[in-house]
Amino acid sequence: MKSIIAAILLFCVCLSASGDKAVRLVLWEVENQSSVHEVLQSSGYDFDFTVLTKDNATEFIENKLNNEYDAIFFPGGSGHTEATDLTPKGITAVRQFVKNGGGYIGICAGAYLATSNFSWSLHLINAAQKEPWDRGMGMVTINFTETGNSKLQVPYADIPIFYGQGPILKPFDDPSLPSYEVLAVYTSEIHSKHTNETKGQMVGTPAIITAPYGNGKVLLSSPHPELTKPPIVKLLLHYVLYVTGNL
Repeated sequence: MKSIIAAILLFCVCLSASGDKAVRLVLWEVENQSSVHEVLQSSGYDFDFTVLTKDNATEFIENKLNNEYDAIFFPGGSGHTEATDLTPKGITAVRQFVKNGGGYIGICAGAYLATSNFSWSLHLINAAQKEPWDRGMGMVTINFTETGNSKLQVPYADIPIFYGQGPILKPFDDPSLPSYEVLAVYTSEIHSKHTNETKGQMVGTPAIITAPYGNGKVLLSSPHPELTKPPIVKLLLHYVLYVTGNL
């Protein structure tokens, strides 16, 4: 246990300084205020945040989202609600933003939003999810693949992280999209709800995946580094740096 805690504390060490140019990050907070903003600010990295709320989201997404911004971040909440609040025009705008080279980070609901098997989703990545989706919440562990260690620069194993009913991802069959790469897998599971169906369904499945979409990068995280106690600051930061080409 002490070694795990030590690893987490080491993993949460913040980067001290960024490059000359701040990362321009659009953060979706229309449904509720997430802790992503606070945790990323605590990293010490130089960010220029545009926070979207009910008052400004529609106007910004439909008319101002362009590649002067580096990435857009959709945190937890409800993927379907996020899609509804985006509007059809906004969904097209987000797709075009990523296709033109913008980064996309989706955690939990934001991951559901980017998948391809719902009529309302963004169809940014060739992934679907296992049902039932509501299997319970709590701490789990994840292990990074060799690809994950390389792309995210996080050489750790069996990291405790908070799971809040994010998607249990599996490949989809959209021939227009490339296959995703697995960056981390679950090494433990939650099955406190629908136990007969969910038990044994989670271990070994992707926890974090990535794929290109046009000229942009998409990263989906089923679990929540920002809601883990303490937050896994470096992992959350590296999500953003990876999709923006700053790692």
